[in-house]
This record gives sequence, C-alpha cells and structure tokens, in this order.
Amino acid sequence: MSNYNQRRSSQLGVEWSKANTRLRKMILFNLLQRHDEDNCFRCSERIETIEQLSIEHKKPWFGVDSALYWDLDNIAFSHLKCNRPHRNRNGTTVGQS
Repeated sequence: MSNYNQRRSSQLGVEWSKANTRLRKMILFNLLQRHDEDNCFRCSERIETIEQLSIEHKKPWFGVDSALYWDLDNIAFSHLKCNRPHRNRNGTTVGQS
C-alpha cells in the first residue's frame, strides 16, 4: 500500500479500498431511493438499509456466458437474504452474484 493510501486509511479509520467500496454502495443506495428503485427484485419489498442491499444477476452467468456478467440489463437489486445461489443448466449451484 502506498504511503498516500496508508495516510488516507489512517484518517478514515478503515482500509482505503473498503472505505471506497462503502462510499460507492452508499451513493448507489441513495440513488436507488431517490429514483424509487429500492424494491427487491426477488420479493418486491422495499430494501430499507444499505446493509440489506445486494446487487445480483437476474440470470446466472458463471458457467453459462461471461457476457451475462457485464450485461446491465441482467443486473437487479435485492435484499441480501433474497439473493440466493442460482442453479445453472445442469442443476449445480453457481453461487451468489
């Protein structure tokens, strides 16, 4: 880690990359709320907190097609608890998105 990143981490009280990820998630959640897009893809209930927010792929990509990973039309938001492991075509679990 560079000296600059170490100083930023020290000031923030958390590793710089974690702080950056947390800030991005806060921004995303705020935008979802402001645009009334904070309903769970799976259960349709409102996502109440940042800790509940999960980004998921509607269709599993792993072992299927890597283009699905990058396809923004394949992205949805859900509760972390609702983002269950998917199963691919042969029935095996491919994990959470």
